[in-house]
Amino acid sequence: MGANTLSAFFQSIDVYNHVVPIVTTTTDTQAFSWGYGRLHPPSWLDCVVQSIKGLSELEPNWDSYGAVTVDNRSIVVAVEVIYAIASSIKAHEPTIAATPDGNVGLCWDLGNVSLDVTILPSGLMEYVFLDEVDSTRDYESRTRLPGDLSAMLSQ
Repeated sequence: MGANTLSAFFQSIDVYNHVVPIVTTTTDTQAFSWGYGRLHPPSWLDCVVQSIKGLSELEPNWDSYGAVTVDNRSIVVAVEVIYAIASSIKAHEPTIAATPDGNVGLCWDLGNVSLDVTILPSGLMEYVFLDEVDSTRDYESRTRLPGDLSAMLSQ
């Protein structure tokens, strides 16, 4: 996905009128589809979207250890996932990061519980869920469904 396509994607999101991508998940088929709908966004939404967008400006070797640029497809999926989560639950603001291999990282630190997600360009999301109080709940897995992340954040 080129820079022009990424720019067009961000222009299509009308955050000021809160018309944003909305996810419909179907767990039976492990698929999801995107549409557009109205959202009453959390106060952090615009800032987080801008932070994710800013990852596209990182140059090669941005960490001085040979990191690659963040893949634009990972950026698009990350924004779509953030909107999906914000439209389905009252989530806290995530921390946004780039990974050295060119993916977007999202992290929710909720006191004793944290969820770390790496978003791959294919749309696959690798995640680690940690519970400092009950380590029997700790696990890591992969999903393509933003609803799975919403469910973990709602626990």
